Amino acid sequence: GDSVTLAADLANKSDETVLYSAIIELFDPRTLEVKASKRFTDSISPMSNTALTIDYTVPADIEFLGFRIKATSDTSGDGEQVMVPVLTESIPFFIDAKRTEFTAQLPEFANNARITLEYCDNPLWYCATALPTIFDKEASTSTSLAHSLYALTVAEGLAQQTPQLAEAIAYWKAQPKEQSALTSMLEKNADLKIGTLLASPWINEAERQSLRMNSLDRLFDAEDNAKSQGEIMNRLAEMQMSDGGFAWIKYDGCKSSLYCTGTVLELIGEIQQLGFLKGNKKVDAMVAKAIRYYDAEHLRIFNEMKLGSKESLIAFDAYAYVRQMFAKQHPLPEANRKYYRRIISDIAKHWGKATCVDKAYHAIILNREGRTAEARRITESIRQFSIT
Repeated sequence: GDSVTLAADLANKSDETVLYSAIIELFDPRTLEVKASKRFTDSISPMSNTALTIDYTVPADIEFLGFRIKATSDTSGDGEQVMVPVLTESIPFFIDAKRTEFTAQLPEFANNARITLEYCDNPLWYCATALPTIFDKEASTSTSLAHSLYALTVAEGLAQQTPQLAEAIAYWKAQPKEQSALTSMLEKNADLKIGTLLASPWINEAERQSLRMNSLDRLFDAEDNAKSQGEIMNRLAEMQMSDGGFAWIKYDGCKSSLYCTGTVLELIGEIQQLGFLKGNKKVDAMVAKAIRYYDAEHLRIFNEMKLGSKESLIAFDAYAYVRQMFAKQHPLPEANRKYYRRIISDIAKHWGKATCVDKAYHAIILNREGRTAEARRITESIRQFSIT
């Protein structure tokens, strides 16, 4: 139902003005029927580009749209063909555990439309399948190591809290590829593997999805997970400098990065907020050193700023967010407290100009401070900015 303008870039890499003829065709990949076309005849200056566009109103009975362009001059020619997915309306729904019946109103659709129902008995499954996207066995930076540690520890925690997840993954791993739930639907559904689709990026995406799903096996294997956690922690500890901060990447003469240290602390804090990695001596030692650097570096910045009464510290909201997660184990130094209180005050005053993402952090920060009414106002603002 959308009206779209699809564009292609035509480039003249020669030193002369070129007279060209071109055609754009939109076609159904299943039948090769041309749905729309547009011809162009013009000249293009030396070493320049021009956009060729076609307008199209997308019908309801097509799942893929083929986009083909050909351009020729007296001496040369070129062309390109790609597949464009046609996305349809998606309606999420939630069924409360206490309900025995559920009814949802479907939107209006054509008689020949295809309706798919995707049902997940345990939403934790969506969390589990997302973890491989942030785990990197070859991680080499402090932030990617911290993200990988997050994925490993959350997978370990989910496996302990919900043994059915690990059991299901192990069962699917043992099934033939064509029958396994770990294989992408696109990759195992022969009906979708038409010739024109095989040449498209969608097959590569299906293979990546299958690879991601199969890597769940490693994350949820207790022995493999424990080994990987040990390796990641050791490599992360190597990134910590003598002053307690974390370097972006280790090399001769490298220095601590405030951003990287904050990211590592935030991810470890989130892990421990979920109830994982508590009491781990290696992690606790890293955190204690990193917090000292994090506080000292922020105090140095605040003091150098020579703050006046009108300058806002809302830009330092990440400092408040991270410090709240470690406030009990590592109380805020006295010298930092006045700046921390000012950050909280400035968030309460100026959150209205922040992005929706920052507003979400601001709501959490104020809620942790017990300022629930202000936190609710922010979440209401986020709701009003959403598009329904």
